[in-house]
Amino acid sequence: MQEKEQEYKEFIEIGAGFDINDLEQKNFMSIKMMNANRKGHLFCFGTTGSGKSRLIEVMVEQDIKNGHNVVIIDPKIDNELISRAYQACVQSDRMNDFMLLSTVYPDISIKINPLANYYMVDEIINHTVASVPAKDPFFYSIAQETTSAIVYSRLIQKKENRDTTPLTFYDIYSYASHAGLTKLQTSLKGIKLSPRYVLEDDLELILNLLDNVLSSPIEYFGKVTTTLRTTLTQLTIGSVGRVVGHGKSNAFIDKLDSDQGVVMYVQTPSMLSKLNSDTLSKTVLSMIQSSIGRRNVDNRPFEKPLSIYIDEASNSLYMGIENLFNKSRSANVMISAFSQSFADLDDAVGEEKAKMILANTNTKIFLKLVDIETAKSVAQYGGESIQFSSLISTQNLMMREDKKEILEPRMFLDLKPREFFYFGFEGNYKGKVQRVDGTEIKVVMPAQKTSR
Repeated sequence: MQEKEQEYKEFIEIGAGFDINDLEQKNFMSIKMMNANRKGHLFCFGTTGSGKSRLIEVMVEQDIKNGHNVVIIDPKIDNELISRAYQACVQSDRMNDFMLLSTVYPDISIKINPLANYYMVDEIINHTVASVPAKDPFFYSIAQETTSAIVYSRLIQKKENRDTTPLTFYDIYSYASHAGLTKLQTSLKGIKLSPRYVLEDDLELILNLLDNVLSSPIEYFGKVTTTLRTTLTQLTIGSVGRVVGHGKSNAFIDKLDSDQGVVMYVQTPSMLSKLNSDTLSKTVLSMIQSSIGRRNVDNRPFEKPLSIYIDEASNSLYMGIENLFNKSRSANVMISAFSQSFADLDDAVGEEKAKMILANTNTKIFLKLVDIETAKSVAQYGGESIQFSSLISTQNLMMREDKKEILEPRMFLDLKPREFFYFGFEGNYKGKVQRVDGTEIKVVMPAQKTSR
């Protein structure tokens, strides 16, 4: 295969079409997204088969060839997409940048510890509870409090024992019970008798936290922490645990934090195991969010733009992800999220949080929709046109000014595959995603055996 010379552009080209105000479609044009505007993030909606995956292909290939760092979250296990991403790495002499994080193929996947890199202890706690499927703030707060008690206790133990190895999800899982917390309490009381490397004030604070957590009846404690233990089980046992539950380091975040090149492809097989799939994608995004937060604290944007692609985004949303959308622009981050309808986002994080996320995505792309309510909402993006009509009376000829929406809901329901409406700083367009031909390189994964 002939390698192409790497070109650096200030934009990516997603297709071609017409300005929506060009009603006679006289001016056919290329539709480009400027990288400067992409830092305001993109949300794309479209039903199954409308062309979302092929749009991701088009964008990912150009980002890799432009030298961006790229993260792709793929819940469909799309062989065409991974082949496209890897081929772009080959053509750009970036093979060493490519990483695969996969619960489908854990034997060839990288193994990372999401808890290995942090600036504040809160980051460890946030990564742990990111996957807790709790819309109710009460249950989420209980999970956070319990996790805090475990994490701070274990860090005190490690400091006292001069143990510099990072915490793991399995470490936290081992103490996520009434008996486990009681064991930590006993250990810290022993350290308090003759501390060597930890402060007595710190010990007192954490012992008070443990007292508060353990003061609840065992039956009550068991009920309210079931969701946390379920999440920790997913993070430590099975395929997810093999790739993120027991590692000692995080090569991906190490490269990202040191401004090295990285293209990480994350396979989260939602058809095989939805809960585990969602858990992995949320954990990955949470650790990226922390990396961005550390950059913001130091006022040090990524040297290479970081392009994040989240397919079936509603599966990856968690409490606090709205901060990833509204505070990552200054770190040189471009998020492109893809889903089927507004309703998917509402179901994942609630209507108010969904509105916050959408309000922080300056570019919207709509492929074919099947949800009439979503179509009614997005038709308003097109704005209004002014039309004049004449009224004839017995004595006068009068002109009446009427306002009419340029786009109607039916237009979004009638779109053909790869056709889209685009709304962004560059303008408002109707177009068609570039045609995507097959790749010369085909990624072939190891054959999977079915247990009987």
